[in-house]
Amino acid sequence: MPIQDLRSIDSTTSLKADLCIVGSGPAGYAIARNLKDSGLDILLIESGGLDMNDETEALNAVEDVGTTITNARCRVLGGTTEAPHWGNRCISFDDIDYEERPWVPHSGWPIGHEAVAPYLEQASDYLGAGRQIAPRAKLAEGKDIASLPRLNEDKVRYIWWNFGRTEGRKPVRYNEVLKADSTGLNILIHATVSQIILTPSERAIESIEVSDAEGRRRTIRTRAVVLCAGGLENPRILLYSNKQKRNGIGNDHDQVGRYLMDHPRDKSMAVTFDPRQATTFWSLFGPFRYESGAGRRPFVRGFVLSPDYQRRHELLNCAAWPEEEMAHEDPLRAAVRLVRNRSSDRKADVGAILGNADYLARALHSSLVSRDPIRRKPEKIGLYVGSEQVPDPDSRVTLTDRLDRLSLPVPRTDWRINAREVESQIALSRHIAEECRRVHGLDARLADWVQDWKGNVDFLTDGCHPTATTKMSADPRSGVVDPDCQVHGVEGLYVAGSSTFPTAGHANPTLMIVALALRLAHHLRGKLAAA
Repeated sequence: MPIQDLRSIDSTTSLKADLCIVGSGPAGYAIARNLKDSGLDILLIESGGLDMNDETEALNAVEDVGTTITNARCRVLGGTTEAPHWGNRCISFDDIDYEERPWVPHSGWPIGHEAVAPYLEQASDYLGAGRQIAPRAKLAEGKDIASLPRLNEDKVRYIWWNFGRTEGRKPVRYNEVLKADSTGLNILIHATVSQIILTPSERAIESIEVSDAEGRRRTIRTRAVVLCAGGLENPRILLYSNKQKRNGIGNDHDQVGRYLMDHPRDKSMAVTFDPRQATTFWSLFGPFRYESGAGRRPFVRGFVLSPDYQRRHELLNCAAWPEEEMAHEDPLRAAVRLVRNRSSDRKADVGAILGNADYLARALHSSLVSRDPIRRKPEKIGLYVGSEQVPDPDSRVTLTDRLDRLSLPVPRTDWRINAREVESQIALSRHIAEECRRVHGLDARLADWVQDWKGNVDFLTDGCHPTATTKMSADPRSGVVDPDCQVHGVEGLYVAGSSTFPTAGHANPTLMIVALALRLAHHLRGKLAAA
């Protein structure tokens, strides 16, 4: 290898590996890169190719019967990091996220923060974010942080998100990383897992069957497999691997695919402010830059519902982060349209530049001199609010009778949103408005649904963070994988990614995905290398 197309491998060639990692996104990349010096023969398997194409992406088809989930999967080298919307926000879970909470059915992790903490900084480095601004820190490094007015922390508190970036200030994309340097890695592209094959006892992994883009199938003998294919694809693979176990692998207790969660949020901003207060808004929420140890990295500030308030009022963990919509007359946008000869009204664009010369000057200074985030002219400024969900066993991924072009069952999603998610977001939004008026002097305005919720959920969308469909549990009757992420009762079969999370917290999942993947890599290094 190191990068080889399954379609080009002779049918007589024997395929085998000590460890097969299925999926080349953040989890798969982290495990493969961490173990490349272990002496193990590792094969990183990707369903897609080097670049995205419509034919491969068609394999992501889903039948929605509940609330529609954004189909943001990417079948390509690098996985989700190739998605156009990939922002690479990095934040760890709060302590309350691991707890068993009486008001949140099926909550509680079989591990705690102390099990994940040793891997968070390394995970942050893998994602290009450097040193973390931890959500539990009272102060963070960077300008204008220490002088913040004090909030009523019985209700809300500040929180920070890092952004993983390259030195060129772009989100880290593993497609580029793997193409540039796959040294020490064996990568097989256009290889879709079509079946997991167990030993005759059905208690250990024996091999996997993979299909190339033309549907030709091959067998890879292996000692261990890690599924890193995402919150929808991981359960799908386990469910259609049913040649030996009729209900699928890991599904003896009908747990595979259940508890499908995401981060529901309003399609617009729950809290908005007067655009004329943009300077104050930016000074409070960012983005800022700080010295991360890996260069200057951006971060933003937002709000989170305090853990004590969650406990007192039996609410869910939720957070709010800043967003802005650019004005059409933003001078930078107008300049780009003119330079690229895409202006539909050259006179108006020239007028936008001349009439907003102060914005243009600040943008150029930020980009070329101070290398700070660019401040542009906004049409709308405010905060999005998103939350975790109550784990609902009826919110799930199952299989349809319809087959894709590789003769694999198309998944069905039944994503359900409950009242407590909306109630938690309403509480946070109202407290943010109160605190912004009281402490920051911002004229906060609440969305209609925050002021008068009618009981509907059709205004909510997902965050492209499918979670918990192969949840971690100490007891096989209540989950799919054990605390080491091995499928209950199946030696050598592991799952990595947000599908193992018992609850989702408010955090973007990628940092936690990579931290848990590195924890799994440590486990595999000891177990497989020793054997």
